[in-house]
Amino acid sequence: MTRDPALETFSGRLPLFPLPNAVMFPGTRHPLHVFEPRYRQMVQDVASGERLIGVVLLKEGWEESYFESPEVFSVACMGKLEKVDRLPDGRFNIRLLGLSRVRLGREVKNNPYRICEAQLLPDSLTPISAARLHEHLGETLRIFDSLLRTLAEFPGEVLLSRKHSNPGQLLDLLAANLPLLDPYQKQSLLEQVDVAERARILVDLLRDVQSDVRAQKIMRSVRLFPKPSQN
Repeated sequence: MTRDPALETFSGRLPLFPLPNAVMFPGTRHPLHVFEPRYRQMVQDVASGERLIGVVLLKEGWEESYFESPEVFSVACMGKLEKVDRLPDGRFNIRLLGLSRVRLGREVKNNPYRICEAQLLPDSLTPISAARLHEHLGETLRIFDSLLRTLAEFPGEVLLSRKHSNPGQLLDLLAANLPLLDPYQKQSLLEQVDVAERARILVDLLRDVQSDVRAQKIMRSVRLFPKPSQN
């Protein structure tokens, strides 16, 4: 994925869109349905500004303070507003393109929505870890392709056609589209900037799914691409 110009001009301050059950990855597109007044306002502000939003996972226990400022994870995905459809009643359907991992810092605004300082987190790959990456990436592709063949509605070859792209981007693509990973497992992958370690974690998760007979049955009926997340 070509580096987006928005990364060069990013102000360092990022509006947050917290979600209880979804994790976004760089290089992927994520549809969102926006209905709460505070996030409707955010979409309008973002659309006329940098067009950047931080999609961040809420920590457990968020239900008790959802309409205030429940705790979120410190690593999020910064997405660029690609498409905005305003509905007649004021709600929005939007689509974001993930640009980069970010580490969230000090909160600089929390009314009506949160804005945090954010630092870009580029992928890291040292010469020592490069050899491990080759091994783990090959195993990741093999298992992932095998698992996707159990999904009648989606051929694994479509995703794996990108097997020669940047390894970090490919791992993010696979993590985003792997059925049966829960949000906290995906969050662990999002937080890992070392590409080789991200590949190792993903291999372990894939092996767990591959060895789970119950998971295989569920996968035969699961939709690979879920409906839009809602705030």
